[in-house]
Amino acid sequence: MNKKLENLVDNLMKGKCGLLYQYLNEIEDLIHDSLTPQKIMLHYNIQEIHKNRCKCIIHNGDNNTSLQFTNKGFKCHSCNSTGTLLEFIRLASNLKTLNDAKIYATNNFTNINLPFFDVEDYKSKTKLAIINKFEITGSYITKDYYDISLLPNGYCNFKDNKVEKSTENIIIKSDANNKVLLDQELTKLEQEEIKNMACLNILNHSIMLLVVN
Repeated sequence: MNKKLENLVDNLMKGKCGLLYQYLNEIEDLIHDSLTPQKIMLHYNIQEIHKNRCKCIIHNGDNNTSLQFTNKGFKCHSCNSTGTLLEFIRLASNLKTLNDAKIYATNNFTNINLPFFDVEDYKSKTKLAIINKFEITGSYITKDYYDISLLPNGYCNFKDNKVEKSTENIIIKSDANNKVLLDQELTKLEQEEIKNMACLNILNHSIMLLVVN
């Protein structure tokens, strides 16, 4: 991979990863609404002993009722693990990050089927799609790759001809609940497209005035 292509891929991946985190944040309420203690116990084959009490599969202790579920979270009274149901999924499935848990929960507890199983898998498949398209087109123009998306309904930089990326820097929660600054400045090509759309709107308005007069 030459340096120019490497820079292209790196810049595109920043935007694609930002879109992934944005998407996961947008469907987080849907994910939480889809999670219940009963569904989680069934998924992980956990035997309920008494009223959402069961053996803790996180530390695999001997106490059959140490783990207690509520509608919003869990607590193990032996190993003191506690958190939301989504956090339980992260621990029970041995996932690296909370975003990985969101992806896992989306694929296993909602009606949405994502074509990747964690953040690293998303990055790997997206990068491969970019390189494959470059081998076909040979283009170094970032806009030519905006249509590449592993997210549902073509969730990408443009929707209904409107730029969805913010012109300002936005703060997105990272996997470790730290804040990561993601540069969302519009590219020159995007700015030019906006200008062209504005000119077209003015022209259409002028034509309508002529017709009316």
